[in-house]
Amino acid sequence: MSEINKQAVLLVDAVAAYFLHKKTSAQANLENYLNNSSGIGEHGDIVSECVKLVEQIDHAESCLSIVDNYKPALSIEDSAMV
Repeated sequence: MSEINKQAVLLVDAVAAYFLHKKTSAQANLENYLNNSSGIGEHGDIVSECVKLVEQIDHAESCLSIVDNYKPALSIEDSAMV
């Protein structure tokens, strides 16, 4: 694997990790709101908070899908160099 391709793979992996963190964090908070009544008392508009979390999950999943499109391209470039 070329040095440039190694850097590209690391960068794509880092971006994927970032959005995976965003997704799982929002999922954990949403699960907490849905299953833990003590967490609800801190927020006056729980529906609005849940909508925000669902939107965060959707955004992170969309971004992960885009990032995944770059992984095969990196593999193809690596195979072409061999």
